[in-house]
Amino acid sequence: MNSMRTNSTFGKRKKLEVGDLVWWTELNDISRKNIGIIKSFKEEIKGGRKLLYAVVLRTKDNLTEEIFIAVLHKVEEKSI
Repeated sequence: MNSMRTNSTFGKRKKLEVGDLVWWTELNDISRKNIGIIKSFKEEIKGGRKLLYAVVLRTKDNLTEEIFIAVLHKVEEKSI
């Protein structure tokens, strides 16, 4: 029986670091941006792949949420 490899991580950090201000949209409402601060990073294995998530403190309600790293965008000074 073949076992799936989990050597590589799906979702790269894209130069994101703890403390970065980031934005993302929800799939059901892409017109509304969510904003938060990265608290930490977490890897999980799902479907035989390592997925990278950011634990983000949402600015609207101070709750934390795990967000798949591929949907996060760093807030740049020029975009404020």
